[in-house]
Amino acid sequence: MWQTKPLIVLGTSVALVAVLIQYLRVSSISITVGNLVYRGTLSPSGQTAIFYGIPYAQPPLGELRFRAPVPLDLSTDASQSVKVVDGRKEPKFCVQSTMFPSDTEHGGAGSEDCLHLNIYTSTEHAKLLSPSPAPTGASRLLPVMVYIHGGGFLGGNPLSWPFDHWIEQSPDLVIVSIYYRLNVFGFLTPPSEEDALSI
Repeated sequence: MWQTKPLIVLGTSVALVAVLIQYLRVSSISITVGNLVYRGTLSPSGQTAIFYGIPYAQPPLGELRFRAPVPLDLSTDASQSVKVVDGRKEPKFCVQSTMFPSDTEHGGAGSEDCLHLNIYTSTEHAKLLSPSPAPTGASRLLPVMVYIHGGGFLGGNPLSWPFDHWIEQSPDLVIVSIYYRLNVFGFLTPPSEEDALSI
């Protein structure tokens, strides 16, 4: 009887790997906008397309630290016909203040490269744009709700409020949650740079 246990474990492992591969195959979605391909993920129910960590400005590192955000360079070079933006993983939150750490505000932790958006929409609407824009008239404009997290400009994380369940209840909606620089990284402006707020 002890000899059948390894076979059962092996069979169970193979079955789990097959389920995982199938899940990964159907749990992502891509949208093409011009020469950009945005890859996202689907909620567990499959009803919401989520695009995590979509950058909206260049990473504010080095010379760009404490400066106004610089627009992204979305052009492609001669070697690529399209640029892929991977939005399948939850991004790191912005550097938090060391004051008042809690379960959702992680004192001192985070990343300076955090000028990102999380975008939630129904899978049905996302498929109209996948793999390329739908024919004229097939898609329509949707209302957009923007969520700016609280935290006294010291801490906070948009992932503390996931919105996939909102989209499941109101599928004709797009929700965007914003990551923005916090504490001194977002609100310290040297006197010589008063006109260049760094949010």
